[in-house]
Amino acid sequence: MAKGINKYLKLTALRLYRPLRPLVKPLRHPIVLTLMLAGALMLAITARFYAFDSEYGLWEQAAWRPWQSQTNYRKAQAEIGAWEKLNEIRPYSKDILLKLALLYAQINEVEKARDYFNQAEYLDPAISPLPFSLP
Repeated sequence: MAKGINKYLKLTALRLYRPLRPLVKPLRHPIVLTLMLAGALMLAITARFYAFDSEYGLWEQAAWRPWQSQTNYRKAQAEIGAWEKLNEIRPYSKDILLKLALLYAQINEVEKARDYFNQAEYLDPAISPLPFSLP
């Protein structure tokens, strides 16, 4: 009985392979297969590099968040610029440092947000550990 099942499975596989044979047969040649794999590798390598500026990645990250768009990102950047000027005038204000930390966390620049939060925490150790959530 097992011989009959094996014969039936082999026949079914051959019948399923028959329409695909003209497509698969040329691909089985070693040179064609090597060229296809090399092309796929080159495509994967070139797809990793963007031909855009440094802020493109941040805009792309902001686009994945439904509450944040590119216009909100630009508004946050403008607000960060204003708060940075205030920080130059009053560098030891914990409120300015906390606001900058919140704004940088909003545009997903985690390292700068943590840096500003650590500066504010150094000025006032009574600050709660994380008044905002960092992604």
